[in-house]
Amino acid sequence: MDSDRSSADLTMVQAMTTYGSSQRLAVRGLEEMLGVLPHVMGFHPEESLVAILLEHNDVVLTARVDLTCVADPGEAEQHITRMTSRFPGARVCLIAYTEDPALGWEVLAECEMTAGLATVCTLLVTGGWWFDHPCGPGEPYDPRASIAAAEATLRGMPARPSRADLAALVRGPSDPAGQRASFTTQLKWLDDVLDPAQERSFLVRLLQEATARPTDLSDEDVARLALLVRSPDPRDQASMMLCRKTAPALLAVWSTVVSRTPPEFALQPLALMGMAAWVAGEGALSVCCLERAETLAPRAGLVAILSDTNSLMLAPDYWDEVLRPDFLTVARLVKAMPRRAYRRMIQRRR
Repeated sequence: MDSDRSSADLTMVQAMTTYGSSQRLAVRGLEEMLGVLPHVMGFHPEESLVAILLEHNDVVLTARVDLTCVADPGEAEQHITRMTSRFPGARVCLIAYTEDPALGWEVLAECEMTAGLATVCTLLVTGGWWFDHPCGPGEPYDPRASIAAAEATLRGMPARPSRADLAALVRGPSDPAGQRASFTTQLKWLDDVLDPAQERSFLVRLLQEATARPTDLSDEDVARLALLVRSPDPRDQASMMLCRKTAPALLAVWSTVVSRTPPEFALQPLALMGMAAWVAGEGALSVCCLERAETLAPRAGLVAILSDTNSLMLAPDYWDEVLRPDFLTVARLVKAMPRRAYRRMIQRRR
């Protein structure tokens, strides 16, 4: 490894899939980069390929994929090409996390061949060591020893033990039957007391109050929030309340709602949680929301938008700058346009 590469001054940004987060960490050296990556992604990767794309020493993309998904011939090439096409001119760092070093180096070799001269480094993490060459000496891998990792922890960027631990945050209640009584009561209350024209303003007030105490919501609040966003107007208003400034607080609210909502009412809270996670720079959590939401209704409006933000690798800033100002139009187009035509429109706006 050339010494100028290992001493590069990288700026890690708290976002799995993009740049622009308010959380910025200065990272010097490969060891610190490896130490802070689990905090950037939100979990410690296992059997994974991680690609980091850099522009002007800033991270513009951090993407993880299961190693088995890129193990077949041509899969790694397609994966890297998709990213480098989105960010032409970016430099690429490639890291394989695996207990099968032979497979890891094989995938890294195909990735490096695809990225070519844009490749900054190829690293393999296995068995408590990291390597920058198949035949080179290894270095101890202890992400907790990194100064940047310690700083990330202090800034509230946790690194959970695995992706499964992250996905558990969107799983919903372990005993949904225990929540259904509250939902049944609140559904009747909303039908009896609240006129449809009042739903929008009532949701705004509920959300404003909830952001002040997101982890201390009553069963009544949780049920009302989840039930209200089933209707298009309140749901659109909840989406419009989202921006880079409000995203962390709204993410906390929708996380609480999702954790206590039975599956039959969970789709829209999941989509709103995923959108808030994306805008807040929590890309991996956003994808976890998307994966569960797609098992419930893959073509639902907000789920389709969330899916496209991921597959098109859109930056969180894209929400405030492009989608949010025209959100009501975009939401209607998602319902009216063929998916391919809608995606082309989003790509032209990008």
